[in-house]
Amino acid sequence: MFVKLLIKFVHFLTIFLAVFLILLTHHSQIIAKENKKSNKTEPNLPPDFLWCGSSDNNTYLDFCFSSEKICKNFALKRREANGGKLTLCRPTKMK
Repeated sequence: MFVKLLIKFVHFLTIFLAVFLILLTHHSQIIAKENKKSNKTEPNLPPDFLWCGSSDNNTYLDFCFSSEKICKNFALKRREANGGKLTLCRPTKMK
């Protein structure tokens, strides 16, 4: 009797783990596809362009970065630290 219960338990556990691993693999493939899509959204700019944030009155460039994502992260951190306006990051040609 005990052996039969043990065999059923092991059988159930095996099926459960197989289904769990299939679902986990499927979920990680979905996440990988989303990461690929998000990496493709950043446009490729010529080497003489940078992502820059300008001052409030657009008289001078405040900061520049090679990536839009880095520029936006810096602008958000700066806004939190200084309590100022949110600076927009735009592609700017360097002379």
